[in-house]
Amino acid sequence: MKHTTNSSSSSKRPRRVLVAMAWHEVDHLVGIARYARKKGWILQSILPGQEDTLDPGQVDGVICQLHGGFPEYTRRVNALRVPKVELYHFNPRAPLPHVEPDFVEAGRMVANHFLENNFRHILFLGALWETTEENTYYRGMAGALAKRAPDVTLQLACWEGPDDDPAGLPSPDEFADLPSAEARRRLIAIVGDLPKPIAAFSCSMGHAINLHDAGLELGLSIPGELAIVTCMHHQSMSEFTDIPLSSMIIDYEHQAYEAAAVLDRMMEGETVGDLEIRVNCTHLEIRESSNARAGSDPVVTHALSIIARHLSDPDLSVKRIVDEIGYSRTHLHTCFHKHVGMSVAATIKQERLNAAKKLLVETSKPINVIALESGYSSSFILSRTLKRNSGMTPRAYRKEHQAD
Repeated sequence: MKHTTNSSSSSKRPRRVLVAMAWHEVDHLVGIARYARKKGWILQSILPGQEDTLDPGQVDGVICQLHGGFPEYTRRVNALRVPKVELYHFNPRAPLPHVEPDFVEAGRMVANHFLENNFRHILFLGALWETTEENTYYRGMAGALAKRAPDVTLQLACWEGPDDDPAGLPSPDEFADLPSAEARRRLIAIVGDLPKPIAAFSCSMGHAINLHDAGLELGLSIPGELAIVTCMHHQSMSEFTDIPLSSMIIDYEHQAYEAAAVLDRMMEGETVGDLEIRVNCTHLEIRESSNARAGSDPVVTHALSIIARHLSDPDLSVKRIVDEIGYSRTHLHTCFHKHVGMSVAATIKQERLNAAKKLLVETSKPINVIALESGYSSSFILSRTLKRNSGMTPRAYRKEHQAD
């Protein structure tokens, strides 16, 4: 893929980078600005409706997020003969490199979380167009379930996607247009017909909140009978419900920073062969709405969230968790023995081993890398731990379980 740069571009002046985004989070701009400061770029921005102000001679590269809903804006930006990087693939007519969060991996994380909490029925709510975020989440969830638990039921409730829509879910716009009583009635009917216990995931924060409210109105225990995970742009949004919602948190700053790095390489003349570049910038924030192991105990929920977030850190300790949550070590141990059935230290060890096993089976990463990502200080310690647990070395465990 060859790109041209303006003849006026040279190493004697800063590069001029255009930010042309039909939609963005503030953190996208923070990530781009952070990279721009490092490189001395001059940033300029145009929004939909401002395309007449665009001067092609003043642009060396573009970071964009274009959408068919703004055809003239999209056409003008696409016409620029300079390197471009998309943040999302909403611009299929112009096959540009697009740097996206790895939503496939995020979907795997959600599926594995549900499995670890012993759910056998899972509901996915979303839109499955080819280019949607939901589609990639669904692929990740379906792939993880097919590999780890093919007997688990994955039910689909979608809008404007495949013809098979068993739950008949109203779209977000339809929900907004419905009288509130009718919207509630339809969702209660959907939730009431689902097998229990069930775990549900929706990228739509609105649908997740409605699902939470419907579950409570039906008298279902959350997360015992209905577990919920959603996707949100900031973790503070989890408090919009009586029971805090577990969520995938997306680091948009990191995504945009990586997109700027790709654009930098392209402006230097490098050919970027892969049109789809996925960056690992998501993590699952586990809260009360999906943590069946924690029951309704907020202390255990908070502690398990800390363990999940810092699992790769070999220095993660019970003391660190105690310091962060603000309760005594004795109280924390009492809560864990009651709700999890083991000590905090044993839980950390178990979570590390589970993470290592999953990486061995689902990836081809070297064992020393898996050891570090799972929080072990060396591959030797991982090997010794796995040998005691399963009687197999990491290579033997991978060979046996990948063959399945």
